[in-house]
Amino acid sequence: MNWFILLNCTMMISDEKNNRIYPITKKTWIHYYLHLNWEQTARKLWTLKWDTFEIKRDREKHLFIKNNSYWFNDWLLRKILTPDTVVIIKEAKRRLKLKTTVQEILEKGTYLYFATMWFERQIFLPLSSFDNIL
Repeated sequence: MNWFILLNCTMMISDEKNNRIYPITKKTWIHYYLHLNWEQTARKLWTLKWDTFEIKRDREKHLFIKNNSYWFNDWLLRKILTPDTVVIIKEAKRRLKLKTTVQEILEKGTYLYFATMWFERQIFLPLSSFDNIL
């Protein structure tokens, strides 16, 4: 296990607006949740196991159509994960898994016209930049 990831993923993180990201550990997985101060409930962001960062996505709901890409939270990629961490997207309703690394997202991804501060800054990676795995 990458100890940098383990140490960074076991603490709650908050920003100046009191938005929080926090982990809940279940067996060998660590599930991350985002609680925005204006929302009543937290959202599950992703799951981390060893050096694999896993996200479940519904293409109809999560794919940014204008540039055919999935988005990632820039701050979390830079602060929690290491560049060699494997990123796997499991697409709901399809038996498809997409694979890349944090380094590839940061190198090939683009920032679009959305909020650019703290937890809100997003980086977008086109589907063509992922490897398909079963």
